[in-house]
Amino acid sequence: MRFNFLGTCSISELTPNGDNKELFGNIVRTDGFSVDFLFYKRQQSGHGASFQKFDLTLDDFSLDEVDNTYLPITLDPGRKSVFTAAIGLEYNRQVRRCTTSEYYHMAGSTKYCKKLNSIKAVTGIDLVESQIPSSKTSRLGVYEAFTSYMLNNLDALFSFYGHETAKDRFTLYQGRQRAPETMANMLTHGTAKYNRKREARQGRGKNSRRRRRKERMLTNSRQSSEYQ
Repeated sequence: MRFNFLGTCSISELTPNGDNKELFGNIVRTDGFSVDFLFYKRQQSGHGASFQKFDLTLDDFSLDEVDNTYLPITLDPGRKSVFTAAIGLEYNRQVRRCTTSEYYHMAGSTKYCKKLNSIKAVTGIDLVESQIPSSKTSRLGVYEAFTSYMLNNLDALFSFYGHETAKDRFTLYQGRQRAPETMANMLTHGTAKYNRKREARQGRGKNSRRRRRKERMLTNSRQSSEYQ
């Protein structure tokens, strides 16, 4: 039996023998859509034999060397932005940032929340959730009211957040995995947001697709009127 989909060739590589780099945790989980295999990875103690330590300071680099060889990036996190970076030197500096709204859009959270809220409004689950008492209290009576309300509406909540939402949760997980790579590409290479030529090409592509779509709609409407 092959185990290439797990990154290994045979089950013997996952059997404890003292030299394993990875061990199977004997746990397989599923939510009805995706499947998780739990593995344990050996931690490296200390640095490897190829590790070399270099004590470098700013005096070890000249301005011409930095300008011709490196791309200086000054990075700063923020509350409204995931990061704000100053790219390049003073004479060719460019400021790039990724806002939290952009991050949620890249991860797919914005689209999913809009879809989820519309479904909640149709099913009435938004009314159930809006009336949940607070559980953050030290008063026994308030916490008993929270517990009683949750037990009375538990079936409705479990029914709404059932296995049908597994696909959406997996899609959100994929979006969260892609978002850091997209932000790293935005930071190091820029995107259409910071490249006017690329933005113009994308704009022309959108306009041409919109024009073709409009032409198809007009053609279909003429054909339907002729048949009538």
